Amino acid sequence: MLLLRIDRKGNIQNQLVTNIIDLINQGELKFGDYLPSIRSMSDHFSISRSSVIGAYEKLASLGVVQSKERSGFFVAAIFDRELHEKAKDVLFIDNNQRPNDGKGLLEYVDDTNIPGAFMKKYFLDLHLNKTADAEHFDLKENIINTVLSLRGMKMKFSNTVVSKSATSLVFSIALAIKNHNPNPCVVLEFPCNQLIYEIFNSFNFDIKLVPVDSNGLMVDQLPNEPVDCIYVTPSYQFPTGGILNQERRAYLTEWCLKNDAWLIEDDSWAIMNLGKKITSPIYLNGQNDRLIYVTSLGLILGSETSVGIGVFPEALLDKVQDIENIVNNESSVMFSKLISDYLGSNRIIRDIANLAQKRREKYQLAIEGVNRAFDDPDVWGEPRSTYFSFNMQDVGLLKNSEILNKITLISDRCNCTDYPEFKNRVIYPFASLSLDEIGRINQQLALNR
Repeated sequence: MLLLRIDRKGNIQNQLVTNIIDLINQGELKFGDYLPSIRSMSDHFSISRSSVIGAYEKLASLGVVQSKERSGFFVAAIFDRELHEKAKDVLFIDNNQRPNDGKGLLEYVDDTNIPGAFMKKYFLDLHLNKTADAEHFDLKENIINTVLSLRGMKMKFSNTVVSKSATSLVFSIALAIKNHNPNPCVVLEFPCNQLIYEIFNSFNFDIKLVPVDSNGLMVDQLPNEPVDCIYVTPSYQFPTGGILNQERRAYLTEWCLKNDAWLIEDDSWAIMNLGKKITSPIYLNGQNDRLIYVTSLGLILGSETSVGIGVFPEALLDKVQDIENIVNNESSVMFSKLISDYLGSNRIIRDIANLAQKRREKYQLAIEGVNRAFDDPDVWGEPRSTYFSFNMQDVGLLKNSEILNKITLISDRCNCTDYPEFKNRVIYPFASLSLDEIGRINQQLALNR
């Protein structure tokens, strides 16, 4: 019988999954070995058969074991736990303190949060037992309604997965693809989110970089070889602010269909795409069985209280959900209910409108300073998000001023040796700065004109 440590106060299924994976990596379970029968496991550990069945089915969905009729479950793959933990270390970083420079401020949205008055009332009602029972709230439904209001996305409830963030969902997608193909390949934008790059790199994906311009991913430079997936931020490219035009969107969608590649669309940085000039998600206009849509509400809720959701084709849905159940099995019910209640409240739209106005004022002040300081800054971006980028001829200015350290060169984030067109492009994370900080940046830029 297997030597397993079971804490009966915890989630039995997830403990069985984790313990069996550890035994495989320690070499105590080898390829082709059969797991004990469901009845034997249930009797030996005094646990329900449904818990054992659930654990075995999760392992099967992860590609670790397979079932053989009348013979039971056997080890079908060697799941690299060390690789898994390395990727988790990349994903779950400490993000509780506000960064001091532009490189960190770009990913850190701290100009918004669930309002203090709302949280105070929520916890007071919780203390007085005035809130509904935890099992009766529906976070997923309120996220779906919020994304529908902001982006026009009609999500099918049964095809969605809720997670801590869009990045966490990408982690689960990468692991699902890795379990299907041990030598996977991904196309990423250049420049791209460093955390996304590290996730795919941690799972040993062959990474192909394709540059962007003001019109988004340069689809004419896609590789002439098989790839498993393409990750893009089409409606507001991270970190440049470029927007993928309609012609390239159509080409990219068709390319993925033709080449049997997953197209992962991350809409997180365009979630507040409000106003007259709206760029719709690719998913909204070209749904097919190769499209995956993920987004986060970080731009609305802030980095420390964010939540993500994804829409998945049937072929990936269960695999991603099973991984999410394991990776994010310690989510706080109370915290989830707080987010759900806020998203379902009658004040959310008003708060979003006020936030959009505040960011618009910051954006306009920042743009005025950039346009006064430089003749042709070639700005990419809109006030709808939290950053934009522009060209700065004398990049040495950034190293001679503490306040200018709040904006950052793309070349400080990425190796631009093969992409010299980005060496003078600067990212301006205006939303995470105060109006006073932006004003001082404007003064410093004007002095160096």
